[in-house]
Amino acid sequence: MSFDDLDSNSTAVPLYSRDQIDSAYYVQWVFYPILLVLGTVGNVLNITILLAGVKSSTSTTVYLAFVAVADLFVLWLQLPRHILNSNEKYIGNLSDSARAEYETPFRQFDGIQRWGLETAIQLSDWTLLIFSSERLVTTLAPMHFRQRCSAKTAIVTECLLLSCCLLFTIYNPIQSYYCMSIPDYVYDKTGCIENTEWLTNWAPLQKRAEMGVSVFKYVAIVLVNSALLCVLCRSWHSSTNLKRNHQPQRSPKSEMYLKSGAILCASTALYLSAQLPMLVFNMRIYSRDHGGGDGYPKSSQLFATPFVQMAFLANYSLNFYLYFTVSTRFRDGLRDICRRGSRFVQSPNTSATALSTIPMSTSTDFLARTLVLASGDQFMSDTPLALETTSKEAKTTQDERDIMHEDDATPPPQRDRIEPRFSIGNVDIQR
Repeated sequence: MSFDDLDSNSTAVPLYSRDQIDSAYYVQWVFYPILLVLGTVGNVLNITILLAGVKSSTSTTVYLAFVAVADLFVLWLQLPRHILNSNEKYIGNLSDSARAEYETPFRQFDGIQRWGLETAIQLSDWTLLIFSSERLVTTLAPMHFRQRCSAKTAIVTECLLLSCCLLFTIYNPIQSYYCMSIPDYVYDKTGCIENTEWLTNWAPLQKRAEMGVSVFKYVAIVLVNSALLCVLCRSWHSSTNLKRNHQPQRSPKSEMYLKSGAILCASTALYLSAQLPMLVFNMRIYSRDHGGGDGYPKSSQLFATPFVQMAFLANYSLNFYLYFTVSTRFRDGLRDICRRGSRFVQSPNTSATALSTIPMSTSTDFLARTLVLASGDQFMSDTPLALETTSKEAKTTQDERDIMHEDDATPPPQRDRIEPRFSIGNVDIQR
């Protein structure tokens, strides 16, 4: 949308000037890199901590891992569009041929980029809704549902959900690459849709479906999590009464479900606060473009776009920091990662220092270790200075022969050191 088209259907003066809109986009240029860094670090830590307990994983682990991966895709697939929008002034000064050459790689990637971005958004949002629904039913009827809501079931559910999200957003690559295949419509997306019959029929249906799904997800998450919050509050009060009356407390599994409920409530609070501006924004645009209303000027839309987008992306970049705040598991996991990192950094220096500080006598004793076979036939020494050997095997004394011929009832003489014996073939080795 160009500034020349602002409020073209209205005789009123645009609410925001071009300079005001340009200054508003500085918000996007400044805050998107910050959110990208925070989201990348946070979601990578999420995945690392969750995969550290993969042997004892639950459905909660699976859902949180899928959300973290989807959030990474959302943040990084926004980068090409951010680069293109950031160079708007540079592009405006180019000739038509130079501009077409500059925008070619972005347009070639546009279909896949939009498809992946919309799929990741849908996957993350629907996973939160499914996770909320599972927590609600397992809290209400734990004996019936907890065994069924396993990690394997969650993986199957997420795979089916991913397939549905890919199909739901398939319009984006089809429309993009079809219009690119027609030279007259490479730079005219609107004209391509309006002059192609099947796209003319599909585009409004896709818009209507996306708008309906967005509203449904938001309302469903509000209702499900409100019910879950009421149940958790009731459980917390009952647990407090049990502790007060010195009665048996809840089982560890019940406490685990309460903790996962705290993580879910934090995720839901972030989702609802970050998604509300985008939902209202899209509803106003949809009502203006398809409902015949003109109450939302285009200048206002352009001015609000960077603020709404940054609030929207905050939902996909700040999850880990909420988990870290409400969950001891993530705090302990981060401590373990920091501890392993410090050990990895210090281990080479520590090893070198330890070897350099070994006393000479200790080093000599270490090298002088000798492996002696029990039969006395052979021995191996690391150094000739270790032992001064004699030919004891050739000097079998009379006392030793007498011991060999003693009566069986006589107990054998005690060894100076009792150690287990091991047999390797026909050779016994005494440790």
